[in-house]
Amino acid sequence: MSTTSDTSSSMESDTVGVRPFTGEEYLESLRDGREIWIYGERVKDVTTHPAFRNTARMIARLYDALHDPALQDVLTTETDTGSGSRTHKYFKAPKSGEEQLLPALRSECTGLVQKSAGAGDVSQPRYHPPTC
Repeated sequence: MSTTSDTSSSMESDTVGVRPFTGEEYLESLRDGREIWIYGERVKDVTTHPAFRNTARMIARLYDALHDPALQDVLTTETDTGSGSRTHKYFKAPKSGEEQLLPALRSECTGLVQKSAGAGDVSQPRYHPPTC
């Protein structure tokens, strides 16, 4: 996570303005000198290595979706800190039995349906707002 005033990939101690990474910030956070090996070869950069780059890019696109104003209400929720910060809905703990069951009851209408223009289309996924 980073703060709005500091776009570095380090975790900040104060929670004012804390927001999820952008896709680019996520990719940059992976370039931290971590030691990764595959098939006896050390991976210098997981964001460019053929075995990992597509996964890293896909996760970066998910982070970017969290910042899309059209998807913000679908994908994020305000944190419970009272600072106005937002986070992925996954991190909001249910406060009642009804809240706990709500995601399962509404799973068919999340609005996160990926549609492509045609067979073999690998362009940016298109997300549609919920219809229910």
